[in-house]
Amino acid sequence: GGFSSEFFLSFYHGFPLDLSAVGYLLIFPFLVLSIYIFIRQSFFIKITTGYFFLMAIIIGFITAGNLGIYEEWNAQIGYKAVSYLRHFDEAVKSSSSKYIFAFFVVSALIISLAYLISKKLLTLNPHKQKKLQWLPISSFILLTPGILLLLIRGGFSEIPIMQSRCYFSKNQTINEASVNTFWNFGFDILKT
Repeated sequence: GGFSSEFFLSFYHGFPLDLSAVGYLLIFPFLVLSIYIFIRQSFFIKITTGYFFLMAIIIGFITAGNLGIYEEWNAQIGYKAVSYLRHFDEAVKSSSSKYIFAFFVVSALIISLAYLISKKLLTLNPHKQKKLQWLPISSFILLTPGILLLLIRGGFSEIPIMQSRCYFSKNQTINEASVNTFWNFGFDILKT
């Protein structure tokens, strides 16, 4: 019925905010890989791989934490929830065991999947690289910042992307499901 079709539409309406989150996540690797182009040391590839794995851990924890937080507070994870980590033992005691279990299972799944993907995708060997080809390199360095800016802003519109752009339903839960958890978390942290 209506709920299931709206559920699937939430992916469509949330996609621009997902792209914005990807844009933010790619700023650091772009800078590191731009340096790597000129200073061909495997150290830079290791930094990029480590960054992707660290971001997977953070996104895994944020996503898994959001599952329990939303159920309990009817709001997405943000600064308020993180501030309670100062009293970690009390937060754990007040949480249901099913949320704690779900937190660890979802976190482990996301982190494991990201680890496997990063191992497959980030296998550059700087010692096997051929002579630099300046046309692709200059295109990468000149075009990528503009592409990242478009992703982050949500396109060419005058107003940068916000959560409200994902809202399309009369059901607030569906609207909030369409909002990228990582993007929303970052926005909330920076706002406070």
